[in-house]
Amino acid sequence: MLYHELEEEKIMGDSLKIVYEDVHDVVSETYNYQKELIEHLKKHDV
Repeated sequence: MLYHELEEEKIMGDSLKIVYEDVHDVVSETYNYQKELIEHLKKHDV
């Protein structure tokens, strides 16, 4: 999750004009931990 948060910070910087939800959606394409968790649970039959 740290990579996800760091990437958001890198994109947003100190700008108040960037919408968090838009940045979150872009970053989630690369670092989608919810998807990874679901795949892990299915793979390990949890």
